[in-house]
Amino acid sequence: MANQSGIAITIRAFLPTGKTLDEQFTALGIVRDAHATGDYTALLKAAAVEEVKTEQKTRRVAEVTPPSTQDETPTTGEGDESGLKAMLDGVPPIGDIDDAGQGGEPAGTVGGAQMEGDDDSAEVPAFLKNKKKNAA
Repeated sequence: MANQSGIAITIRAFLPTGKTLDEQFTALGIVRDAHATGDYTALLKAAAVEEVKTEQKTRRVAEVTPPSTQDETPTTGEGDESGLKAMLDGVPPIGDIDDAGQGGEPAGTVGGAQMEGDDDSAEVPAFLKNKKKNAA
């Protein structure tokens, strides 16, 4: 990145659109054409300029790299699979994902937690177990 000094120009103007449909269409057409072509001279001629403000600015711009002297072969967009291969590294093939879920979790679990059935195993703390079973 390099710094580039310049002058920032701010133009404040007003373009009256008129009262009739034809006048409004003409004004909007001038604006549309100016945006499409990037040539704002017709727009500035039609508008009433209210204020022009200029100030010294410094911007950061990307450095222009000199063209390489190596003979590059043109690409047609077909057969360039190196970027795609690098992007897909680490993604399991479709055949490796089974009905048990992603990441090799057993069926019926989400994030390692059992989804179905009442399991009174020793892994469940006593305060989480159903108290009705202990009273009977």
